[in-house]
Amino acid sequence: MSLRQGVLNLMGPEELEEILAILRSTSERLRQMAADLSPESYTWKPSPDVWSLVENVCHLRDIEIEGYNVRMERIATEDTPILPDIDGTKLATDRQYNQQDFGVALDAFESARAKSIELVTGYPEATLSRVGTFEDFGDMTLAGMLEVMCDHDKGHLADMEKLRKQIIATH
Repeated sequence: MSLRQGVLNLMGPEELEEILAILRSTSERLRQMAADLSPESYTWKPSPDVWSLVENVCHLRDIEIEGYNVRMERIATEDTPILPDIDGTKLATDRQYNQQDFGVALDAFESARAKSIELVTGYPEATLSRVGTFEDFGDMTLAGMLEVMCDHDKGHLADMEKLRKQIIATH
């Protein structure tokens, strides 16, 4: 099922658990990815337009806190809320992500993700079919948002793994 097809579909318990397992594993995968790297390598960038490891983690943290946590609560409690887009590139620049501490950012992401998992698992099953309207995208169920979160994690993990290989090759 493509993401676009799935955003308004219902999600069964098995699919939900599969997605939650991926979402639960992201912070541990991030920790493992950085475990044998030097702190200096967390800010290394092969080019100005590629995010460093710390920039990726800060982005995941802020999107989790200001995006997913807020969106989940609003979808669960409001009737078809309008959910604004978040400009991740602007946040990275404005908040100077590459100047931040990797471990602190990862801890904050981990806490925010735990809150997301707690929210979802605490809702009645019917809440997964509630809808919000995402700016620049359209209507999406809470279940569809979980799919988006999963795809977002996978994309950043793949980018970071590629970056990790470049760091190892050049340092």
